[in-house]
Amino acid sequence: MATAGVTPSDLLLIDIDFDYSSFMTYFIRFYEKHVKLILDKFGLRPLVIEYKESTNHNVHVKILLDKPVDYETYLHLLLALGCDLGLVSISNARLRTFGDPLVKQFYKKVAKK
Repeated sequence: MATAGVTPSDLLLIDIDFDYSSFMTYFIRFYEKHVKLILDKFGLRPLVIEYKESTNHNVHVKILLDKPVDYETYLHLLLALGCDLGLVSISNARLRTFGDPLVKQFYKKVAKK
């Protein structure tokens, strides 16, 4: 099912609509506990968690998982980990129509940084 340009199914790319500097100052420790709690419920572990400031000063999170997941589970994880609801909705529609989520555009942006 994997096609060129589609995000690998073991790499979560999360777009959080929250100010980056505030997130890094006040919320990061709680968020990392939340990530581990949610991933544990899915039988997963984070190998790497990276944070970057988006062009509009919000938060982009990359989480490398210990194993790949199917794309429906991928979307559940995005939603549970605070990803922008619009992105998750569009990704869900694309998954139902084309068999892969619309996270590849975000992946291309992250790859450039």
